[in-house]
Amino acid sequence: ESEVVEKSHTTPVLVDFWAPWCAPCQSLSPLLEKLAEEYAGAFLLVKINTDENTDLSLTFQVRSIPQVILFQNGKAVDQFMGVIPEPEIRRFLKPYCSTEVDKLFSNSQVKLKAGEKEEARGLLEQVIDREPLHSAARLALAKLLIREQQLDQAQSHLQKISFLADERESAERLQQ
Repeated sequence: ESEVVEKSHTTPVLVDFWAPWCAPCQSLSPLLEKLAEEYAGAFLLVKINTDENTDLSLTFQVRSIPQVILFQNGKAVDQFMGVIPEPEIRRFLKPYCSTEVDKLFSNSQVKLKAGEKEEARGLLEQVIDREPLHSAARLALAKLLIREQQLDQAQSHLQKISFLADERESAERLQQ
């Protein structure tokens, strides 16, 4: 109760229901631990061994493992079962947790709106250094570079935006 429900009022808590004999659990666990470290306190990871905590497993209706449940404001708000790829886990976490990269990008947008272009540019460059595939940061930086008549640099960022990214259409319009 105190480790999950109470703490979820201040920080989202990701609960991993697992067992030592479960091979999929063994492959999911290091991935969740890596993300918990990367998100640096944006969520807490709690691991519950279903063999040792059968009452909790029944309470949360865990029928198959691994099962991961996210708690926020004292309630279970989302979950997934089985091993899913890292990008899907990131999408799962995104509505509930902000990474350092998310915060840097958000701050860059505030700086841009305030007209503080150099500060915004520095923040966008930090975002791209940490997450080279961050399409929104590349698009924002390209727009800034275009305004500064640094067209070759802008073009370089636009070309690195994935064809699958939401920002791709905007990037193509800017390249014309």
